[in-house]
Amino acid sequence: MPLKLEWNVNKLCEFKCPRDNQWHLGKIIDFDSITSILSVEITETGEEWKVFNYHISKFLWSVYDAQKLLTNYKTINPITGEDWFFISDPTHVFKKLRNNLSKSHTGEKNTREIMFNGKEVSWRHIKGI
Repeated sequence: MPLKLEWNVNKLCEFKCPRDNQWHLGKIIDFDSITSILSVEITETGEEWKVFNYHISKFLWSVYDAQKLLTNYKTINPITGEDWFFISDPTHVFKKLRNNLSKSHTGEKNTREIMFNGKEVSWRHIKGI
């Protein structure tokens, strides 16, 4: 998850509690600009914890927002006008990658020429590892 650079008082966060080393829903309740310390309250227990600005990335995360991270891959069926959704499961994606790499730059008929940043990518690179 990307590091959040600015934390505001009264905003929700996920807080990793040192007591049990688990992530809990929390709320920023104070920020001392002189000492650079955030005060966080765990919502379910009411416990208050202090977090030094230097350690924020270890103990605070933004609350996960599924709506911001949700992406739809769809198109319109040209015949019926219905929505078509594309779903790629990881197993299928890796299989497609493997199959396409195995046909890349082989010098045979129907070969693919997969390039990345202007450089050839082929199955030889995978076999070389």
